[in-house]
Amino acid sequence: MEVGLLSLRVVVPVIQALPMSGPLNFLSAEAIGAAVLLGATVTVTVDTPLLRRAAAEVAVEFEVRG
Repeated sequence: MEVGLLSLRVVVPVIQALPMSGPLNFLSAEAIGAAVLLGATVTVTVDTPLLRRAAAEVAVEFEVRG
């Protein structure tokens, strides 16, 4: 596993192009955009229906780990 940061100059255009049906806060939108770019899974410790739905809309894997 590798951890790093993506530049917002790379992620923001992807976020803007995402077909979201509802509002997301910036952190959630950034997580979805980065996952799309990297082909990654969004992993959280607390389930959030809006983030789960957004991930499903763009075919990004979503998992909750406690």
